[in-house]
Amino acid sequence: MKTPPDRQPRALCPPPEEIVAALLDGAMDAEAEALRQHMAACDRCRALVEHTRRTVAALQRVPVAPRTRDLVPGVMAEIERARRTSRRSPFAFAEFWSVPLSKAAAILVLLGAAAILWRSTTGGDRGAGADAREGAAAVDRGTAWLLARQTPSGGWDVEALGGRPEYAPALNGMAMLALASSPERGAGHREALRRAAKWLAQQQAPDGRFGGEFDGTLYNQGIATLALLDSYRVTQEASLRAPIERALAYIRSRQLSNGGWAGVRSAAGPPNTAVTVWQVKALLLAESLGWAENREAAGRALAWLSGRASGNGFFAYERSPRFPDGPKTSAMMGAYGLIEGSRLGYPVDPALASRVREGVEQLARERPEDYYRSFFYAATLAKSDAAAFAAVLAEVAAGLSRRQMTEGGEAGLWQADDRLGAVGGRLYSTAMALLTLNSSGGTPNPNRDAPMRR
Repeated sequence: MKTPPDRQPRALCPPPEEIVAALLDGAMDAEAEALRQHMAACDRCRALVEHTRRTVAALQRVPVAPRTRDLVPGVMAEIERARRTSRRSPFAFAEFWSVPLSKAAAILVLLGAAAILWRSTTGGDRGAGADAREGAAAVDRGTAWLLARQTPSGGWDVEALGGRPEYAPALNGMAMLALASSPERGAGHREALRRAAKWLAQQQAPDGRFGGEFDGTLYNQGIATLALLDSYRVTQEASLRAPIERALAYIRSRQLSNGGWAGVRSAAGPPNTAVTVWQVKALLLAESLGWAENREAAGRALAWLSGRASGNGFFAYERSPRFPDGPKTSAMMGAYGLIEGSRLGYPVDPALASRVREGVEQLARERPEDYYRSFFYAATLAKSDAAAFAAVLAEVAAGLSRRQMTEGGEAGLWQADDRLGAVGGRLYSTAMALLTLNSSGGTPNPNRDAPMRR
């Protein structure tokens, strides 16, 4: 079949730092002739140049405030630290960490200045430090709220917190994922995670399934399995291995021949992106922790997921162009799955990676309307290119922090006031808000992404 003109492959754009550096140098010498030719034919790169010119011009018009302290040494130290510890992603638009330190610093300063300019022109005067402190305080309050509502059995009473009981495995799993991703609040924090994992393992059927058989079975399965894996990563509790292996075997047993998973009782499908991505997350985390037997299933799943990507880089729910709830959630979920897979060495077609990156960039201009979307939005942007999307992530984190209750007996709670609130209740809303804050990079946790081998 002939490829439509709007889907013909185009030459990959050069990294933005090369374009910006050429612009700031004031001219392009003979060595940059290829860059000049590319820009002449590429609307996207010309738009980047024009945007940079406007930003620089606007910065030049901003009055210079008196300097209170020299930030340069700290900025340079943080850049060097990040360069040593960051992991490169093939989805990154700019291979930022491969450029010289001086150029990296210049780009970060430009991006930071642009964010400051945006704040000044929109009336914001809080500053990044205040946002970071508020985000950390919100995580502390939300974590304390979760810990205070854990029952003596180790789980959370879903019905008492406004959720539907058939989703108890998934909702308890969300709370566990939030605890595992948050900075520890003393010895009781890890013990609470151990008790929650023990409770969840006790809900498992002999065949490895969590919860009853209904349309949401695989949501329960994917999220609960992921929660046990993340708890094992944090606590190293050996007793979790057997239930984890049973849970993974059940996931593999429900995989369809085309590689996806269906959200209905019938094993025939059709598969959809939302259910599939939760299973993919569990399989990939299991592989990173040493369960290598899941690689074949994960590879088939990622191949199916790749086939859901449309020409604009959005991932359809079942098939393109089907987006029953709009493209935002499934698009970010699909991109997240491919990014996670690429980090473990699963191949991603470069043309597909480029399209997905463009889709992520487009969706990054919008803002998610609910907690579920916010999590995948923040997690995908952070894993795709945290530096490029830093201002967007900070805005999402600040918005979430302002929605949290901060006083009274429910301090730390996020109200269940979105489209899934009637299903998940306050346990869902608070856990997903915490996961979003922890995924956005607003609350540093050095152990969050450090897998342990069994």
